[in-house]
Amino acid sequence: MANISYYNFRFPDTEDFTGAVTAILRLQDTYRLSPSLITSGKLGTTTTLPMTSEDSYEMGRIAYGAEDYQHTRDWMKETLRLFDEEGDSSTVDLSGVYDHLSFAEYKLGNLKRAAHYTRLLLQNDPTHTRAQGNIAYFERLIRSEPEKYVNEVDERGEEEGEVSPDARESMSEKERYESLCREPWPLPKEYDSELTCFYYDNHRTPSLVIRPMKVEVVFPQTSYIHTAWDIDRARDETTEGVGWTNTKESYC
Repeated sequence: MANISYYNFRFPDTEDFTGAVTAILRLQDTYRLSPSLITSGKLGTTTTLPMTSEDSYEMGRIAYGAEDYQHTRDWMKETLRLFDEEGDSSTVDLSGVYDHLSFAEYKLGNLKRAAHYTRLLLQNDPTHTRAQGNIAYFERLIRSEPEKYVNEVDERGEEEGEVSPDARESMSEKERYESLCREPWPLPKEYDSELTCFYYDNHRTPSLVIRPMKVEVVFPQTSYIHTAWDIDRARDETTEGVGWTNTKESYC
């Protein structure tokens, strides 16, 4: 302990934890990652320890504290899924999960689902005073405007895949940024005839003579290319006027 004090070591606190969760939620939006994919611990070629129902609950709870009700709902639903998988080993309080889900659905305008989770909350905790008042309120609103809550939105309504050019024009700056992080933007068709691919040996460099680098010209006006593997900094600096990237593997 004396050594820790000497180096002024600081263990992560609540602020650090909240910041880490917020960063994960931002990455989730940027790359359209489902909570189940994140909790599995299998992201691309990287595998980490899977998350538990308690971890998922904390994700939803912090989103709730930030008034991010979309993420609150997504992560609380994932908590329920993990709770079912873990069985008796889970220490998550179901009443808390249903309570968060009920309020999140209410804030998202889904009163029928808010009422559904409130009923589940009362089944789990019949003495929950606030839930008793909420269910009466939700049912009264639904009866007063039944046509308003016929088709409630459950998910984000976003489809994976390419975004049409018209849709891109109406995107906000944040949406454009997130789209670029997921996939490269399509090139205009007039560039198709100018795109080429070739093998590069850097003026007969021995290692590249044995195994030439596979190169694909992606954007001719700026000499933007994709390469099949990383290039060290020294070799990169000797190749002037060409922008190297190791974004993805490309073949001719």
